[in-house]
Amino acid sequence: MSRIDNFCSGSSFDSLYNCEGGLCKLKESYVEAGTYIVGTDLYVCTGETGSVVCTKDDGSNNGINVFKKYTDDNGDTLVQLTANLTTVSLGGADKYQIFDCKSAMCTRTSGYIKYGSDNSSTGKCASDTDCADQAAADATGFTGNAGTLTFTGSGFTYTVTGATGPSTLTSGNDYFFVYDTNSKYDYLSFKNANIVAIAKNVGTEVYITSSTNVVGNDAENCNSNTYYKYVIADADAGTINKTSSAQCPNGYYLKATDDSALANAAEAGTIYKCVDQSCKALDGSTGYEFVYGIVPNADAINKATVPYIVCAGTTTCKTVAVTAGSDCSSATQGQIISPSGGVYALCVVGSSATGGVTITTSNESNYILPMTVFNSADTSGKYVMVSFDGTNVTKDVSNTNKYNYTGADNKIYSKKDNSRICAEKVYEYTKDEAQFEYTLTDEKPKSG
Repeated sequence: MSRIDNFCSGSSFDSLYNCEGGLCKLKESYVEAGTYIVGTDLYVCTGETGSVVCTKDDGSNNGINVFKKYTDDNGDTLVQLTANLTTVSLGGADKYQIFDCKSAMCTRTSGYIKYGSDNSSTGKCASDTDCADQAAADATGFTGNAGTLTFTGSGFTYTVTGATGPSTLTSGNDYFFVYDTNSKYDYLSFKNANIVAIAKNVGTEVYITSSTNVVGNDAENCNSNTYYKYVIADADAGTINKTSSAQCPNGYYLKATDDSALANAAEAGTIYKCVDQSCKALDGSTGYEFVYGIVPNADAINKATVPYIVCAGTTTCKTVAVTAGSDCSSATQGQIISPSGGVYALCVVGSSATGGVTITTSNESNYILPMTVFNSADTSGKYVMVSFDGTNVTKDVSNTNKYNYTGADNKIYSKKDNSRICAEKVYEYTKDEAQFEYTLTDEKPKSG
């Protein structure tokens, strides 16, 4: 198309091309600079009016945005991105709609916007009508695949079909809700504080914090605070694949300061506990008591590298790697070895072939270990008694004996078994009644 043909009969979006030797390059268009939807395609147009060059969006404008539908000076209807919603006025000649765009393809959707001065007004935008002012609470809302999005008059809620009450939505988050009866889902975008809408472009997998339905920032199985994985079966129909969607295993997870799972030994993080999709940091409350001991790492991403987490009764714990060797001959006290596949042992005595006690087998005996095994920074010189239940190694708080005796194997012996250690080496530990901590008070024969 020549420049005269474009001027005389073309639309604002008809672009000009310069062609040389059979190669044509986009030159210019008559729209103003901006971002536009043409059909379902998203274009970014730059330059001065009359010589604007338009190219397909490169993904920079992925996500949910508001677009203004208006008629330009040439009589053409344009759909242009509106970045600043404080300039929006509803009810006039200009119309506004919500679109969800990905890879330069846009789909219209439904939701609410905060617009006008200070974004203090609310607009309701259906997928089949233009945005209209919504001054009062909107009990009707938008019914999606799995529930209903509504405006309360001051905020936004979502109610899953059949649920007893709504979930309050907080800006800065995306949400994923599932109606289990028919495996339908709704993905709500509220990353932009001024737009909350039903998303149309959803990936193949979604990870959420189950207690809040907030979508996680990473796609790692059971990683830190993402606790449930959903696999999308049909995005157009809004359905999940129930056989592939899976609850992350119950257990303990360690969350680093950057929200990622830890992958190396002796790295500190905040310990979380997951029980039937309800996951939170340990805080001492019922069911979420602090751990003093060693517990399995439930994180599917890194448990092969760091199978255990060691704690000393606080929210901050460390991952523990496996020390090479099938026994404790080359290990120090407190290290973990793997005598065989899937079997782990704690070295209660270091540099000893017989110093390992199997963690993965229940043990009726208790052992005395220095507190530095659980907290390397401890300088008290005290000890704790631990028990092995076949899964965890935990601080024992049931012992009623003030004086306790071990042999060189650090195992607690009763008086009736004293013949097994008295002929060799005996250590006496005195209990601090309040803290269940122990002090080495005597030994025979004396060391040195």
